[in-house]
Amino acid sequence: MIWLLRHGDAEEEARDDASRRLTAKGRRQAEAAGRALAELGVRPDACLTSPKRRAVDTARIACGPLGVGVTESEALRGGDFDPEELAADRGD
Repeated sequence: MIWLLRHGDAEEEARDDASRRLTAKGRRQAEAAGRALAELGVRPDACLTSPKRRAVDTARIACGPLGVGVTESEALRGGDFDPEELAADRGD
């Protein structure tokens, strides 16, 4: 099963799109998502994230209560998507 989680609310302004950080609201959203998934009994085998700052921060915050580490994947950066690259990042 695959669970997809969109990043929390992020800054509007930044040097570049990839460096946009979560706002306080975005951090609360990520915390709430992690708690909700934990309460549902979700136990993921892996947590893969885009290397964009807001996505990494969301993943770390949300996956903490799930007891799973976060792996950044270039395959999730955006643009062309290569499922084989994503599988390699997961270790499949």
